[in-house]
Amino acid sequence: MSDEMKYLPKSLVVGLDNIDSEHEVLFSLFDTLSKAIENNDYLFDLGEIIEELVAYVKFHFKSEEKLMISSGYPNIMQHRKAHKIMTAHVHGYMFRFKSKSESQRNIVVDINDFIKFWFIDHIANDDMNLAKYYNNISDKIS
Repeated sequence: MSDEMKYLPKSLVVGLDNIDSEHEVLFSLFDTLSKAIENNDYLFDLGEIIEELVAYVKFHFKSEEKLMISSGYPNIMQHRKAHKIMTAHVHGYMFRFKSKSESQRNIVVDINDFIKFWFIDHIANDDMNLAKYYNNISDKIS
């Protein structure tokens, strides 16, 4: 799987194909948003890109949570709490973006930076722990 990744750094590949594929999509969306920002390319509808990113984040969190439930992951409450906190931050950014009370470009940069750096930390720690747990119980079942 890791050889197929174009956007997800190899250091963040957790070794669970579905999760890694979803992380790849997220990093692809980060890349799209970053390029639109860097190029001041407002032919892209930044709002649409952000909406797509937020929707995919929600989808990804539900996917991870299903895996945690089905595997009996013992740290599910802590992991879910991290998801909820991140989602609340994103909703705050979206409110700022939609209110148009400040520079939308600056808000887009803030959203992109926050989500990207949050995900890097989250994957490197929380998702790696989930993958280790899942692989450990899978080995015991096999």
